[in-house]
Amino acid sequence: MKVYGASLKALQETECKEFLGWLLGEKEPSNLKVQLRWALIFCVDGVVWGRLEGGKWILSSMIFPEICPGPSAEKILEFRIFGPETEILVWRAEEAFRGRLLKDQEVRDPFVPLPETRVLLGNKLLEEPRQGFSRVGSPEGREQVVPKECSFEDFKDGHWPLQLLLKHYFVRDEETGALRVAITRLVDVCKEDQNGA
Repeated sequence: MKVYGASLKALQETECKEFLGWLLGEKEPSNLKVQLRWALIFCVDGVVWGRLEGGKWILSSMIFPEICPGPSAEKILEFRIFGPETEILVWRAEEAFRGRLLKDQEVRDPFVPLPETRVLLGNKLLEEPRQGFSRVGSPEGREQVVPKECSFEDFKDGHWPLQLLLKHYFVRDEETGALRVAITRLVDVCKEDQNGA
């Protein structure tokens, strides 16, 4: 399967464990030549966000331990490490970890990847930010700790300012020529101001 606009590489279990170890405080994987900035970790007991600073991960569980679960190799179901041009996705498959690395490549129309913006949970700031992380909530009582510094003003009048940027990549059916989305990756976590910027 040819994915337009990206190179796709399967990760060996040893590579998956290296990325997992890096998230959990071990050294950065060797020969890592991609720009990464964010982590989103799904655990059996909740979600953890992370931000990369100086080659080390700062996780929401470190800053808000009373809210976010501490990730461990036993509790992680899936994680994504991502940045402007690359995403590493690792998931649990029974007792092993599987993964893939997706990296942008230049491509011409009509195969250019399609960007999408999704609104992240949170229309109110629940307390003052800590070390660049903000605890946000929804009217239903759900909450998360995001790796962005927010102010109470960002949520004025029930505004939902947090966004997750995605990119969809296409494959082409050889018989019909039809394009379809084959793979989607995370690109960035950002904050929209109330003027739409």
